[in-house]
Amino acid sequence: MEVRKIQKVGYSTLAVSLPKSWTKKMNLSAGDLISYSVGKDNVLKLLPGVTKVDTNSMACMINADKCEDKNMVIRIVTGCYIVGYESITVRSANMLDVDIIQEVRTVVHNLMGVGIVEQDVKSIVLECFIDPNKFQIGTLLKRLFMVVNSMLEQAISALTDKNYTLTEEIKRMGDETDKIYALIVRQLLLSIGDDEVAKRTGIETIKNIAGDRVISKTIEDIGDEVEMIGHSIGTIIQNKLKIHSDIINSTIDIIKKTETFLNDMFNSFINRDVAKSNEILNKKTEIIEECIKQEEILIVQKMDPVATLNISKILWSINVIIKLSEIIPEVTINRVMETENEFLVNS
Repeated sequence: MEVRKIQKVGYSTLAVSLPKSWTKKMNLSAGDLISYSVGKDNVLKLLPGVTKVDTNSMACMINADKCEDKNMVIRIVTGCYIVGYESITVRSANMLDVDIIQEVRTVVHNLMGVGIVEQDVKSIVLECFIDPNKFQIGTLLKRLFMVVNSMLEQAISALTDKNYTLTEEIKRMGDETDKIYALIVRQLLLSIGDDEVAKRTGIETIKNIAGDRVISKTIEDIGDEVEMIGHSIGTIIQNKLKIHSDIINSTIDIIKKTETFLNDMFNSFINRDVAKSNEILNKKTEIIEECIKQEEILIVQKMDPVATLNISKILWSINVIIKLSEIIPEVTINRVMETENEFLVNS
C-alpha cells in the first residue's frame, strides 16, 4: 500500500496527489473532473468524470422460448425487477406466444414503476423508471402496513354491513401490497450493493437489511391472509348465508382485536419499544384461544355447512396472522439489543 502526505492548500482546503499510474490508466489530466463518494468504513471512492448515482443501469434479456410453464415469465420478470434490472427484454427466436404476451402485461400491472417501452412480434422491452434514491425503506414499510391495516378495517365493515363491494376493495388492496413488497425487496437488494443507495434509503446498518426483508415479507403474507378473510366474507354475503348474530358479532370482535394487536406490534417496531414488544408476544395466545372457543361453538351450532366453513376459514386466517406476526417484535428486540440501551449494563 502506497502512503501519501496530505498537503494544505489555502486556508481551509486539504489536498493529496493522485498516483500517476492511476491517472494515466483513467486517462486523466490536470483540470479534469472526478467524482467521489464515501463508502463502507469511510473508504473514499474516486471515479473519473461526473458520475450520477445510478444503481439501475443493468439490462437483461429473458429467453421466452425457455418459459414453457404457466406464470414462469411473470416470476422471472419479477425476479429481474427485484434484483435491480432497469431494462428487461422478453424475447423469442420466432414469435412471442399470446400467453407470454399476456403474462408480460400482467406482470407490468403488478410491479411499481414498470412500463412497456417497445414491442414487436419477437420481443417486448420493459423499463423501470423508479429512482431508488427517492424511496425510504421506513416509509415503504409504513405504507405496506397501512394498506394491510385498511384491508382489516374493510373486512370488519363488510361483515358488519353485509357490503360485498368492500370485499372487492380488499382484493384490490391486496394487489397493492404485492407491488409495495416487490419494491421494498428491490430497494433492499440495491442497498446491499451500493452504500450511497443504502444511505439514501435510510438503512442504518447493513445488518438491518435482513430484518427489514423478513418484516416486509411477514406483512405481505398477513395481507394475503386478510385477502382470504375478505373472500370468505364475500362468499357469506353473496350467497346470503344465514349465520347466528352472536357468531357474526364474536367473529367481528376477534377481527377487531387482531387489528389492534397488529397496530401495537407495528408501532412497537417503529418506536423500538422493547417492553411493548415483549407484552405483545405474551398476549398472542389470547386471540388464538378466542378462535379455538369460536370453533367449538361452531361445532354445536346448526348452521348451513357452507356458512360454518367460511367462518372457520376466517378463524384459521386469524390464527395464521397471529403466528406470522411473532417475528416482528422479535426483530424489534434484536435491533434494539444491537445498540446501547437501558436493558444492557457495561460489564
